[in-house]
Amino acid sequence: MRARKDSDDATMTSPLSTLARATLLVRDYDEALAFYRDVLGLQVVTDLVGPSGERMLHVGLANQTGVGLWLLKATTAADQALVGKQTGTHPMVLFYVADCRAAVAALAERGVKIVEPPTDRPRAVIAQLADLYGNRIAVVQILTS
Repeated sequence: MRARKDSDDATMTSPLSTLARATLLVRDYDEALAFYRDVLGLQVVTDLVGPSGERMLHVGLANQTGVGLWLLKATTAADQALVGKQTGTHPMVLFYVADCRAAVAALAERGVKIVEPPTDRPRAVIAQLADLYGNRIAVVQILTS
């Protein structure tokens, strides 16, 4: 694998076609599912036991089939130390919404911790929430005018 250089052709295309899911380390499957499904409103995409006995739990938005978060139980000490810190102080996921303030207010009513309230930016309204482990979630409303 080589690093991209500034001199590389800006029109280079990726051989990758579709983002399917991102992995999120969790302490417990059921507590993570209770937050992501019951509080954030995500849908269960897959919840089954794999061939080696591991639980395969994927959640996502109802209108985006095949895209979502793979909730993976942290079983080693190294993985457990990363729960809630996988992306440092940066959001681990970003959701677009039609109305950032309304979405954040609704989630706050459900008990979601608001890390940064909705803030007007030049072309967006942006807020940050925290999941049950402290991972940051960005909620973004793109402004069209």
